[in-house]
This record gives sequence, C-alpha cells and structure tokens, in this order.
Amino acid sequence: MTCRCRALPRRADYRRDHRVDRSAELTTYLASIVVRYARNTKMGLWVPTEMKERYSAVVQAGVMRQTGERLLEGTARYSNFRRFQVSTEERVIVPK
Repeated sequence: MTCRCRALPRRADYRRDHRVDRSAELTTYLASIVVRYARNTKMGLWVPTEMKERYSAVVQAGVMRQTGERLLEGTARYSNFRRFQVSTEERVIVPK
C-alpha cells in the first residue's frame, strides 16, 4: 500500500509591530507498509511474520525553497502464534 498526499498549509507570524510574515510550506508525504506472511502448519493458517513501515515527508519551505526530508522507519516481527479457545456449556432447568 502506498499513499501520496500533498498539503499546502499557510502560516502567519503576527509580531508586536503588526507586521505579518507569511510563508508557505509544500509537503509531500509518502507511506509504505509491507507485510510478509508465512504458512503456519501447526495452526493451518497464513500468519503475518513481519511488517515494515516507512513514512517520509519532503518539505519545501520559504522563498529559497529549502528542501528537507524527514524519515521514520519501523519493523515488527511476529512469532509464537497460539490459538485461544473458549468452551461454554449451558443447562436450563425448568421449574416444575
């Protein structure tokens, strides 16, 4: 799954001398999530074994169009899958 999003927020800085300094940022976001599955023979199911996430933002700001990138990456690994079962029993006694 990949998502590309664009936003153009405006910011204003109101100072004591009542000047307004306006600047705009153009940010491009990119998100990537990859999940690996493997067959678990004990459970008879396909289960997730690893998930990798990557989020990045490219920021272009100001008059000089300074560009910067912010990156966040994460990896989760899954193991020791167990099946949980619950059993219940009901008995209705009808009064005579």
